[in-house]
Amino acid sequence: MKVIGGFLKGRNLRVLKTGILRPTKSIVREAVFDILGDRIQGARVLELFAGTGALGIESVSRSAAQVVMVERDLALFKVLGENVRRLDIASRVFLKNDPAETALRAFAREKKKFDIVFADPPYTYDARSLVKLLRLIFEVVPATGMVFLEVSLHTLLPKTGTNWLLVKERTYGSAKLLIYQAKGADSNIPG
Repeated sequence: MKVIGGFLKGRNLRVLKTGILRPTKSIVREAVFDILGDRIQGARVLELFAGTGALGIESVSRSAAQVVMVERDLALFKVLGENVRRLDIASRVFLKNDPAETALRAFAREKKKFDIVFADPPYTYDARSLVKLLRLIFEVVPATGMVFLEVSLHTLLPKTGTNWLLVKERTYGSAKLLIYQAKGADSNIPG
Protein backbone atom coordinates (compact mmCIF):
# COMPACT_ATOMS: atom_id res chain seq x y z
CA MET A 1 0.00 0.00 0.00
CA LYS A 2 1.33 3.42 -0.97
CA VAL A 3 0.61 7.01 0.05
CA ILE A 4 -1.25 8.52 -2.93
CA GLY A 5 -0.74 12.28 -2.47
CA GLY A 6 1.23 15.07 -0.81
CA PHE A 7 4.88 15.14 0.19
CA LEU A 8 4.89 11.42 1.09
CA LYS A 9 3.37 10.37 -2.25
CA GLY A 10 4.67 6.98 -3.38
CA ARG A 11 6.02 5.96 0.03
CA ASN A 12 5.08 2.45 1.16
CA LEU A 13 3.02 1.61 4.23
CA ARG A 14 3.57 -1.66 5.99
CA VAL A 15 0.37 -3.70 6.17
CA LEU A 16 -0.06 -6.51 8.68
CA LYS A 17 -1.67 -9.54 7.04
CA THR A 18 -4.55 -10.44 9.35
CA GLY A 19 -8.17 -11.38 8.87
CA ILE A 20 -9.31 -8.35 10.87
CA LEU A 21 -7.71 -5.60 8.79
CA ARG A 22 -9.46 -4.05 5.76
CA PRO A 23 -7.16 -1.26 4.56
CA THR A 24 -9.01 1.60 2.92
CA LYS A 25 -8.73 1.14 -0.84
CA SER A 26 -6.81 3.76 -2.82
CA ILE A 27 -9.95 4.68 -4.80
CA VAL A 28 -11.75 5.50 -1.53
CA ARG A 29 -8.76 7.48 -0.22
CA GLU A 30 -8.63 9.45 -3.47
CA ALA A 31 -12.37 10.20 -3.24
CA VAL A 32 -12.07 11.31 0.40
CA PHE A 33 -9.24 13.72 -0.31
CA ASP A 34 -10.90 15.03 -3.46
CA ILE A 35 -13.94 15.86 -1.32
CA LEU A 36 -11.80 17.47 1.38
CA GLY A 37 -9.72 19.54 -1.03
CA ASP A 38 -7.98 22.38 0.80
CA ARG A 39 -9.89 21.68 4.05
CA ILE A 40 -7.19 19.19 5.01
CA GLN A 41 -4.53 21.91 5.20
CA GLY A 42 -4.00 22.88 8.82
CA ALA A 43 -6.80 20.56 10.01
CA ARG A 44 -6.90 18.58 13.24
CA VAL A 45 -7.62 15.02 12.15
CA LEU A 46 -8.77 11.95 14.09
CA GLU A 47 -8.53 8.47 12.59
CA LEU A 48 -10.46 5.82 14.54
CA PHE A 49 -9.87 2.09 13.93
CA ALA A 50 -6.64 3.28 12.29
CA GLY A 51 -5.16 -0.08 11.23
CA THR A 52 -2.23 0.89 8.96
CA GLY A 53 -2.94 4.58 9.45
CA ALA A 54 -3.45 5.14 5.72
CA LEU A 55 -5.97 7.98 6.08
CA GLY A 56 -4.11 9.68 8.92
CA ILE A 57 -0.75 9.41 7.15
CA GLU A 58 -2.34 10.66 3.93
CA SER A 59 -3.66 13.63 5.96
CA VAL A 60 -0.18 14.47 7.27
CA SER A 61 1.20 14.14 3.75
CA ARG A 62 -1.37 16.70 2.59
CA SER A 63 -0.55 19.28 5.31
CA ALA A 64 -2.90 18.47 8.19
CA ALA A 65 -1.63 20.27 11.29
CA GLN A 66 -2.09 17.35 13.67
CA VAL A 67 -3.31 13.77 13.38
CA VAL A 68 -4.45 11.48 16.19
CA MET A 69 -4.71 7.79 15.30
CA VAL A 70 -6.56 5.35 17.55
CA GLU A 71 -6.13 1.59 17.21
CA ARG A 72 -7.23 -1.01 19.74
CA ASP A 73 -5.44 -4.12 18.39
CA LEU A 74 -1.89 -4.21 19.79
CA ALA A 75 -0.31 -5.92 16.75
CA LEU A 76 -1.87 -3.37 14.38
CA PHE A 77 -0.91 -0.56 16.76
CA LYS A 78 2.75 -1.64 16.62
CA VAL A 79 2.73 -1.64 12.80
CA LEU A 80 1.02 1.75 12.85
CA GLY A 81 3.83 3.08 15.05
CA GLU A 82 6.42 1.60 12.67
CA ASN A 83 4.79 3.36 9.71
CA VAL A 84 4.80 6.71 11.53
CA ARG A 85 8.45 6.35 12.62
CA ARG A 86 9.64 5.11 9.23
CA LEU A 87 8.00 8.07 7.47
CA ASP A 88 9.49 10.48 10.04
CA ILE A 89 6.16 12.15 10.87
CA ALA A 90 6.00 11.47 14.61
CA SER A 91 6.12 15.20 15.43
CA ARG A 92 2.65 15.67 13.87
CA VAL A 93 1.07 12.36 14.89
CA PHE A 94 -0.23 11.14 18.24
CA LEU A 95 -0.98 7.41 18.60
CA LYS A 96 -3.46 5.98 21.10
CA ASN A 97 -3.85 2.25 21.83
CA ASP A 98 -7.47 2.16 23.03
CA PRO A 99 -10.92 1.15 21.83
CA ALA A 100 -12.41 3.99 19.76
CA GLU A 101 -15.25 4.60 22.21
CA THR A 102 -12.85 4.88 25.17
CA ALA A 103 -10.65 7.33 23.28
CA LEU A 104 -13.65 9.43 22.22
CA ARG A 105 -14.91 9.70 25.79
CA ALA A 106 -11.44 10.80 26.94
CA PHE A 107 -11.19 13.40 24.15
CA ALA A 108 -14.65 14.76 25.08
CA ARG A 109 -13.62 15.06 28.76
CA GLU A 110 -10.46 16.89 27.65
CA LYS A 111 -12.59 19.12 25.37
CA LYS A 112 -10.51 18.20 22.32
CA LYS A 113 -12.00 18.98 18.92
CA PHE A 114 -11.18 17.52 15.50
CA ASP A 115 -12.02 19.16 12.18
CA ILE A 116 -12.04 15.85 10.31
CA VAL A 117 -12.76 12.36 11.64
CA PHE A 118 -12.22 9.11 9.76
CA ALA A 119 -13.80 5.93 11.13
CA ASP A 120 -13.60 2.49 9.55
CA PRO A 121 -14.99 0.15 12.23
CA PRO A 122 -15.13 -3.62 11.77
CA TYR A 123 -18.10 -4.72 9.68
CA THR A 124 -19.32 -6.61 12.76
CA TYR A 125 -20.51 -3.27 14.21
CA ASP A 126 -24.29 -3.26 13.96
CA ALA A 127 -26.42 -0.17 13.25
CA ARG A 128 -27.08 0.48 16.95
CA SER A 129 -23.33 0.42 17.75
CA LEU A 130 -22.60 2.71 14.80
CA VAL A 131 -25.23 5.25 15.92
CA LYS A 132 -23.67 5.26 19.41
CA LEU A 133 -20.26 5.74 17.79
CA LEU A 134 -21.56 8.71 15.76
CA ARG A 135 -22.98 10.31 18.92
CA LEU A 136 -19.57 10.03 20.59
CA ILE A 137 -17.76 11.33 17.51
CA PHE A 138 -19.93 14.42 17.30
CA GLU A 139 -19.00 15.31 20.87
CA VAL A 140 -15.47 16.03 19.56
CA VAL A 141 -16.36 17.61 16.19
CA PRO A 142 -17.01 21.36 15.88
CA ALA A 143 -20.00 22.65 13.87
CA THR A 144 -17.78 23.01 10.79
CA GLY A 145 -16.30 19.50 11.06
CA MET A 146 -16.72 16.50 8.78
CA VAL A 147 -16.97 12.79 9.55
CA PHE A 148 -16.17 10.03 7.07
CA LEU A 149 -17.56 6.64 8.08
CA GLU A 150 -16.79 3.51 6.03
CA VAL A 151 -19.25 0.66 6.52
CA SER A 152 -20.43 -2.47 4.75
CA LEU A 153 -22.59 -1.92 1.70
CA HIS A 154 -25.46 -3.64 3.53
CA THR A 155 -25.34 -1.44 6.63
CA LEU A 156 -28.41 0.76 7.06
CA LEU A 157 -28.13 3.83 9.27
CA PRO A 158 -30.53 6.70 9.91
CA LYS A 159 -29.79 9.81 7.83
CA THR A 160 -29.99 12.03 10.90
CA GLY A 161 -29.30 11.79 14.61
CA THR A 162 -29.33 13.98 17.69
CA ASN A 163 -26.61 16.29 16.43
CA TRP A 164 -25.54 14.91 13.04
CA LEU A 165 -26.79 14.68 9.48
CA LEU A 166 -25.80 12.47 6.54
CA VAL A 167 -24.81 14.77 3.67
CA LYS A 168 -23.36 12.34 1.13
CA GLU A 169 -23.17 8.61 0.47
CA ARG A 170 -20.93 6.84 -2.03
CA THR A 171 -20.48 3.15 -2.81
CA TYR A 172 -17.18 1.43 -3.62
CA GLY A 173 -17.60 -2.31 -4.22
CA SER A 174 -18.63 -3.91 -0.91
CA ALA A 175 -18.03 -0.71 1.06
CA LYS A 176 -20.10 2.40 1.59
CA LEU A 177 -18.61 5.79 2.47
CA LEU A 178 -20.95 7.95 4.54
CA ILE A 179 -20.15 11.62 5.05
CA TYR A 180 -21.67 13.45 8.01
CA GLN A 181 -21.72 16.99 9.29
CA ALA A 182 -23.20 18.61 12.36
CA LYS A 183 -26.86 19.56 12.09
CA GLY A 184 -27.17 23.15 10.95
CA ALA A 185 -23.73 23.24 9.31
CA ASP A 186 -23.45 24.59 5.77
CA SER A 187 -22.94 21.59 3.50
CA ASN A 188 -20.71 22.45 0.59
CA ILE A 189 -19.43 19.01 -0.26
CA PRO A 190 -18.67 18.61 -3.95
CA GLY A 191 -20.18 15.92 -6.22
